[in-house]
Amino acid sequence: IAQSKQWLADFPHIHTYETSGVDLLEFPHSSFALVYSYVTFQHMPRPVFERYLREIHRVLTPNGYLVFQLPIGHFQDVPLEDTIGIRSYSNQEIEESLRRNGLGFHPSSDPEFTELSDPHSHRFRLAQKIGPISPPVSMDWNELKQPHFVSELDNHLYAMYADNCACAGNYQEGIQTLQILVNKNPANLEGRLRLAALLIETGQLPKAFVTMEEIITLHPGYEEGHRTLRQLLEKCPNLNPSRIPSLSTTSQHSSADASQGTPALANREYSTTKI
Repeated sequence: IAQSKQWLADFPHIHTYETSGVDLLEFPHSSFALVYSYVTFQHMPRPVFERYLREIHRVLTPNGYLVFQLPIGHFQDVPLEDTIGIRSYSNQEIEESLRRNGLGFHPSSDPEFTELSDPHSHRFRLAQKIGPISPPVSMDWNELKQPHFVSELDNHLYAMYADNCACAGNYQEGIQTLQILVNKNPANLEGRLRLAALLIETGQLPKAFVTMEEIITLHPGYEEGHRTLRQLLEKCPNLNPSRIPSLSTTSQHSSADASQGTPALANREYSTTKI
């Protein structure tokens, strides 16, 4: 992205944007007559690809076009967290994905052509916005009041988006994103730690104190949390220790949960000594 901005700096009519990696909210509805994607979709986990198709439909003008490159032939998938491996789609799968999102192959395109012999083919496809998005049968955790499962992909993408917001100076957006993530997944220790770190960095120490109380309630054996809480009290003596909130999830998580792969508050290069 940085190199793209550098290469195109002399072309005032071309702009390079860095998106959140989750959506295209930087752009309003019906912004573009053409969306072009090259060597991208095959590296996206399927749920992310589906989300981007919805967003592409939103930003396209009526009858707008999508030009994309994607191996179509046999089904191939890789682990969810893998953004380097190649994913390929059957013709039926890609047609259904496009149709669900108000898109369809243009008559000039040849959807029957497949890359069974060359999964790394860079052949382009032409699709068009043909109608509204089908009513979703959604299990998106952000739309559920009490989700039964929050995927690792959701955790990762929203935490990454919060970090990007903070790096760009949009701290409040990052804090709100992490708060939503924590509310939807109370057991997410990493999300709470990122939230506490951002609150500390922005000087919102009372809220950071409450967040740290919640962390040590869920994970009483987490020594770093106790140490950070003490440092907060030393920094702001008026933060009188309150009763630790009673959380329904407390009994479901033992202190052992916090000892395995637990990140410290230095996740975004924050250190508890900075308080």
